[in-house]
Amino acid sequence: MKKAMGYLILGIFVIICIDNHVAIAQPAPIENSHASAFTLQAEGLNNEMITLNDFEGKFIIVDLWAPWSPTCKHHSNTLKALAKRFEKKGENAVILKYALESDRDRWVSTVSTHPIEGNVVQARDPLGHASPIVSQLGIVGPPYLLVFSPEGDLLYRGPKIDDAYRSLRKAMKRYH
Repeated sequence: MKKAMGYLILGIFVIICIDNHVAIAQPAPIENSHASAFTLQAEGLNNEMITLNDFEGKFIIVDLWAPWSPTCKHHSNTLKALAKRFEKKGENAVILKYALESDRDRWVSTVSTHPIEGNVVQARDPLGHASPIVSQLGIVGPPYLLVFSPEGDLLYRGPKIDDAYRSLRKAMKRYH
């Protein structure tokens, strides 16, 4: 019994470590860091196609996430507060919640039970982790964030929402 409990605890520890650290790998180098260089094409809740070009002229936070990840769910709560702040202040910004999820039903269920109001667009890549953006950025696992300026310049890329927010606020100050 003790041995089985030990294996259970070890398994839980490994899962927690993987979930919290997989996206911390060094970002792959990108030759062109403009929004036009990224292959982000996704399906919206109404089956419409969504691309980064749809948000031209706005600050964009792209949250690459997965419905099964507890860390992504934590990011979602932080982004929910950020979306409310954007809406309240009338910021020229949008959050693109870009799910790396091939199972449409699981994705729809997740976004329906945990809605985010405000300047948020929900989309999913039906290729899931086989999405071109995953290999393009060298993403090991979600969550992963991208922040773009209104001109399409990449301001931040990485797994840490606090760093993404700091990059965004710094850039927004230059526009006001």
